Amino acid sequence: MFFTIIIFIILFWSTIYFLDLYFRHSKYIKLLRHYGLSFAPFQFRVYFTQLEHHSSPYFLQEFVEKILSSPKRTKLIALWFTIGAFISLIFYVTTPIYLLHLLLSEFSSTFLSEKQNSTPKSETIQTSYSLRLLHAPIFLPLHEHINAGITPVLPGLNLPLSHMPIFVAVLIIASILHEAGHAIAAASSNVRVTGLGFFVFAIYPGAFTEVEPTELDRCSCAQKLRIYGAGVWHNIILAFLDFFLLLLIPVIFKPFYSNNAGVVVTGISPRSGLYGQTGLQLGHQILRVNQCKVRNSDDWFACLNGKISTNHSIGFLAQYRAVSRMTASEDKVARSEGEVQCCSEFNVTNTTHICFRYLSPIKKSTTQPPTVQKPIFPEFPDFEAEFGVQKRQKRATDLKTRLLSLNEATTRQPNINLKDDSLSSIDYSHACLPAMQVTEHAQCQISSRSSKPFSILPYGYVCVVPALYNDTILLRFQVKDQRKPVLFIGYLSEPLYLVGISDLTPRFAFVPWWIPRIFELFSSYLITFSLAMGVLNAVPCYGLDGQFISNTVVNYFFQNLSASLRRQIEKLITFCGTFILCSNILFGLVKSMAY
Repeated sequence: MFFTIIIFIILFWSTIYFLDLYFRHSKYIKLLRHYGLSFAPFQFRVYFTQLEHHSSPYFLQEFVEKILSSPKRTKLIALWFTIGAFISLIFYVTTPIYLLHLLLSEFSSTFLSEKQNSTPKSETIQTSYSLRLLHAPIFLPLHEHINAGITPVLPGLNLPLSHMPIFVAVLIIASILHEAGHAIAAASSNVRVTGLGFFVFAIYPGAFTEVEPTELDRCSCAQKLRIYGAGVWHNIILAFLDFFLLLLIPVIFKPFYSNNAGVVVTGISPRSGLYGQTGLQLGHQILRVNQCKVRNSDDWFACLNGKISTNHSIGFLAQYRAVSRMTASEDKVARSEGEVQCCSEFNVTNTTHICFRYLSPIKKSTTQPPTVQKPIFPEFPDFEAEFGVQKRQKRATDLKTRLLSLNEATTRQPNINLKDDSLSSIDYSHACLPAMQVTEHAQCQISSRSSKPFSILPYGYVCVVPALYNDTILLRFQVKDQRKPVLFIGYLSEPLYLVGISDLTPRFAFVPWWIPRIFELFSSYLITFSLAMGVLNAVPCYGLDGQFISNTVVNYFFQNLSASLRRQIEKLITFCGTFILCSNILFGLVKSMAY
């Protein structure tokens, strides 16, 4: 998809460029100049100059002149941009240091990964899988954001195409506020704004401001810093204001949305096993995960991180009479790559049947048992009757009461390692059971036959545990207004990192779930890109505000040196800043392509 978008962009701009060349005659050129339009390869610009027929862009200067008519307002504006100059100087110093730290971290991690390539593959499978999860586009932990570096936003690669309208709108707003800061600061310093404009480079919109250069040169260093740092300052303020707006979204939508009635699925990565028709869908309102009730996002993460254990001794109560009839023969239990398969001898066509292990209440005889005809599915008795699903609420309540002492007294058994022959020594049996019905029963904890909790199990019941030994887990998602739950067998990291959720659930059926999501996305993008635009513009890099800040700082602190030496110092600082920033962008691009 990414390369398709690249080809489309190239073809589109090539067509625009050749059409511009084809129509270049006197009337066409005059029309472009009249409206301030210009075309270049992969670029379109609209430029407003200080001509009589272009009076519209000068509302900013007129607005500032009205404000400056009051001495108090003049002092407030000067104070506002003085604070902005101070903040921009802080980022001018700290941002290159932080980017250098990220660059060195990338080099060191690359060097270490080359050393780790010599380690056995089996030791690095789970690590590499975890790294892929941590770089998922939907959710990143805070510490991953801090060390993630600069990642270029590329539609179709790390930006969903459905987010493009929001992304473009955010860039336009952030660019306008950035350039408005320069224009207002210049006008407040008696520097004329000679032009304002907008441009589109490939798919990225932006804005620019031009001021009278001779009047700018006559300004003091403090005034120049106010003008150069105004864009950085406005972007940071915009990000903070939008952050508070993001916090107010639950309050704004409270009449139509609840934030304590479950969580809504807002995004699923295609790399997740929960993606697809049989998995979770956008707009699904999740009420429970296994036996854990989900009211909000805090409950969601608490259920997945704490209350749902990956310990392989946690299972579900089931009637031994039903389980025994679907118990596989020992010679039919296959083990490969940490997975147990025991459904081969049954005519099971339902994919929800998986292998469960349990401790039989009857010890296995050392003699060969007589051959018994195994039941053929679906002639096996109705599981809803056998497992008591029709009466599950009453039975589960009764069983949970009887299991209070069991849950308190049991001690967890260590995970079973399939590489040894311990399975036969502790008499585990394996049964092919329907996970959808089994997971509706009360939870229990499997233990050894000799331990006390084994005798506490209700009469006629056994504790069946999913036979999963490769760090995977069985999850059951109860979805509102869905008769069947969503079952998932996989790594616990997938619902944590590859599924996006929101606290705001519709109070009424006619209210769409996605309206708060759009506001959340818009606010999140505006915070991210406005803050990035402000912070990165402070870097002493060619073409950014940091280049002009660097010129002002060097001329102020090294005014006793010759002009040529000051230019050399300025070029050195700008070159270093450009190298650090471009190297980070290059590493981020490589990482985006790799994942």
